[in-house]
Amino acid sequence: MSEGKPFIKCGELFDCQKAYDHTPENNNLFDEAMNEALRWHISHCEVYKNYLAESGIIDFKNNYMVEQIPPILTDIFNNHRLVSVPEKQIKFEIQPSLQNNSSNRLILDARSHKRILKIYENIFGSLGLINHNQKVNYLCLTYDSKLLNQEKSSIILPPVQNNKLTNINFYFDLLTSLTAHRSVFYAIKYNKKKSQYYFDAELVAKKLIDFSCHSEPVRIIGNYEMLIQILDWLENHNIFLKIVKDSFIFIFDNYENSIDKNATKARCRKYLDISSEKIKDIFILPEQGIPYISCKCGNFHIPIYAKTIVIDPESLLPVADTDDGLLVSITPYLSGFPAISILTNYKAKLENNCSCGLKGNSIRITKVYK
Repeated sequence: MSEGKPFIKCGELFDCQKAYDHTPENNNLFDEAMNEALRWHISHCEVYKNYLAESGIIDFKNNYMVEQIPPILTDIFNNHRLVSVPEKQIKFEIQPSLQNNSSNRLILDARSHKRILKIYENIFGSLGLINHNQKVNYLCLTYDSKLLNQEKSSIILPPVQNNKLTNINFYFDLLTSLTAHRSVFYAIKYNKKKSQYYFDAELVAKKLIDFSCHSEPVRIIGNYEMLIQILDWLENHNIFLKIVKDSFIFIFDNYENSIDKNATKARCRKYLDISSEKIKDIFILPEQGIPYISCKCGNFHIPIYAKTIVIDPESLLPVADTDDGLLVSITPYLSGFPAISILTNYKAKLENNCSCGLKGNSIRITKVYK
């Protein structure tokens, strides 16, 4: 997926298929790609250019170290629409949720969209989670977004219109594209009489029972809250399943609840016969969209397409290696809007030398500030 000017280094970076190959060459390539992205947004977003100038970056011809690029507080995107392409070139706007109509969303032009598809392919491929020849039964703990556009009556959740998507729609589609399909079941159904969506744990559990009777593996995608309801139903009915060994559970985790993950994973072993290593937590910052996927040690490893810094909230300087602080996330892939370096509301700690064997640093989230 080589790219021409002004994104030569960006194209080379996203062509790297080994997502966790943190070599000095790839680290230098990331820095060069970030400067390409920086110059692009300076040239195409006047507000961002002025912000950088106020922050002390005024010589826009020189290259900067990644750490020198001032991050934008994510709350800024709630109050200001910052874009670096004409509105007609925006391909997708991915909102945090259907209920949230804020501007705190991921904006993708066609270039960024192609890049994120490649990034997902590389990340999940590097973890051995892609097999396009393997048919899989998918249990998606969400609604079928295609039905939203078909319903004419008033519904609780507002319909998805034009290029407005939610992260649920977008990321579920990405994850179900990792393999071939035997079937895809959406857990949240629509009640026409009540004009609303609902989740029926019994219905979903029985579908999972049906999946367990087939030879194809199962991939469950969703959140802990709905997964727990399914486990509760199985426990209440004293049902123990044995789904195919090559099955996985992908959980989108925003750290905004107090769920005991280890206890839930133990219940998955008991009632689904799936090991904890096959349960992957996925942490995604809504303004950037890059997946950080948990390893067997529970750490979120950083791919070569991103870099994270942990800073002290008062001095805004990087903390010592063993300390935690506010998470800054950096990536050059976005060309639609300047969220290339963002200051998040997540308290985190960077760790290295993870015993799982993957190279590079990993993130451990310790708290989220609401």
